[in-house]
This record gives sequence, C-alpha cells and structure tokens, in this order.
Amino acid sequence: MGISLMYYGQEEQADGQIASLSKDRDPILRYGAMYTIALAYCGTGSNKAIRQLLHVAVSDVSNDVRMASIIGIAFVMFKTPERVPNLVRLLLESFNPHVRYASCMAVGIALSGTGNQDAIEVLEVSERSERALRKTRILAIDESREMENRTII
Repeated sequence: MGISLMYYGQEEQADGQIASLSKDRDPILRYGAMYTIALAYCGTGSNKAIRQLLHVAVSDVSNDVRMASIIGIAFVMFKTPERVPNLVRLLLESFNPHVRYASCMAVGIALSGTGNQDAIEVLEVSERSERALRKTRILAIDESREMENRTII
C-alpha cells in the first residue's frame, strides 16, 4: 500500500514499478501492483489501466490479487462511476466467490450514495451467493439508496 500511495496520480510514471511488481512471484507484491495501478490512474478512466486490471481479475492464481484488481477498477473509474456496473457484470457471475465479492465491492465503492438504479439491478441479480457476499451486496445497495433517500427528503 505504501508504494501505491507514493505513485498516487502519477499515471505513466508508475508504469515501470507496476510492471516490476506485476511480474513478481510473490502474490503480496502483485497485490501491491493492483493498488498501484488503481491509485496511479485514480479517476482517469484509463483504458490501459482498466485492461490491465481486468486481465489480472481473470488470470491471476491468487484470490487476493484478483480481488485487489477488481476493486481497483472502482478507483480508476470513480469520475465515471456509471460505467462500473457494465464492466463488472460478467465478473458477478464468476464461479469464484472472491471475484463476485470484489465485484460487489467495486460497484458499491464507485456508486456509493448515487442511487444509481443500474447498480442496484446489477447487485440484485447476484442472488446466488453465499453469506459474506450477500452482506456486501446489501451494504452496497443500501449505500446507493441512501443518497437517493436524502435527495427526496
């Protein structure tokens, strides 16, 4: 996380460190690479960063690294959060519960407090999940609806 914070907003200047961390055999360093991508490209909506994160989300052997990459999508996309549900829609149907969990987190992080109906629909579709995922999904839906209720009152 420390390395990630050092590269906050640095975009291409972080690419060398990201490449180095991403290729390491140690999953903790690859995990750090995902957060480095997320923070270096935070809010940019960079297709390059999203492509890297999605590739790792479906290919890494470590569930923690996969989760970090999916959550990283929310950080990269926070200025255009309405795109996040479509990006993670297929990941929500994954056989891997860690991937489904992180997908719910990404939608929750990106669209928290927006009342975005698309986000709520995407989260409600992920019904076939275990207990921890249900809790995350409910929290994400509640956060999304909370802002909607504030604007009505």
